[in-house]
Amino acid sequence: MKKNESSKNWVEKEFSISEKFLKSAEKTLEIEEFEISVIAAYDSLFHSARALLFKQGIAEKSHYCLIEALKELYKNDKALIGFLKSIDQVRVSRHRLQYSGDSAGKQEAEFVKELAEDFLKFSKAKK
Repeated sequence: MKKNESSKNWVEKEFSISEKFLKSAEKTLEIEEFEISVIAAYDSLFHSARALLFKQGIAEKSHYCLIEALKELYKNDKALIGFLKSIDQVRVSRHRLQYSGDSAGKQEAEFVKELAEDFLKFSKAKK
């Protein structure tokens, strides 16, 4: 992590990217490409989380560090901490799907897509 005040200018772009990946997650879920849907929904989660970090004027160096930094910055926000715990589990699942060839089912894909929808709304509303 490093302080980067100009990152505050990137917040809206991150939300746009998050929305784009969420649409991809929805479309791939419809055609039962569950693994791709989970990956796209995770990417939506990642960019929503990144927007939250950028709002604080901080840039991240890795997916793991992003989650850990947000846990520290918002340690008193129980709702956000709950989201971050779920996002971290999805991060691990996405890694296994993408790099180990694991499979995902409809239930997992639906859960991750819904999590991404909820987190995008939550992140946009967060000050």
